[in-house]
Amino acid sequence: MEIELDVEDIDLNINQAIPCAMLLNELINHYHHTLFAGDRDGRMGICIYSEEDTMHMEVRAAGGGKPVGPRDGEEALAMTLVRKLAEQLEGEMKLEESEGQGYFSLAFKRGQSRGSASHRRVDV
Repeated sequence: MEIELDVEDIDLNINQAIPCAMLLNELINHYHHTLFAGDRDGRMGICIYSEEDTMHMEVRAAGGGKPVGPRDGEEALAMTLVRKLAEQLEGEMKLEESEGQGYFSLAFKRGQSRGSASHRRVDV
């Protein structure tokens, strides 16, 4: 599997950095286990950038496998977690999956999440 990264150095408060990292981890694992299962070759692109006060994350994957879609009306656990984390970030999410392809994008306002550690900042 080939991974292409286009990632800016972005400052987030800890209450956004953690769900953002968890979301990215879930997407990478989901696509790795579905699109690239076995000996399948493929490519994954990860792009993270900001425009003014909005953070953008995009993940594209192309491989020979098939994404795990709904079973009896239920999503794959990874995609349920991704949706819940995107909701926690109060972001606009787009998800497209088809045979051998996966695309995810998320845009959210930086600094909106509140919590006991919202004053702490981390570089992503």
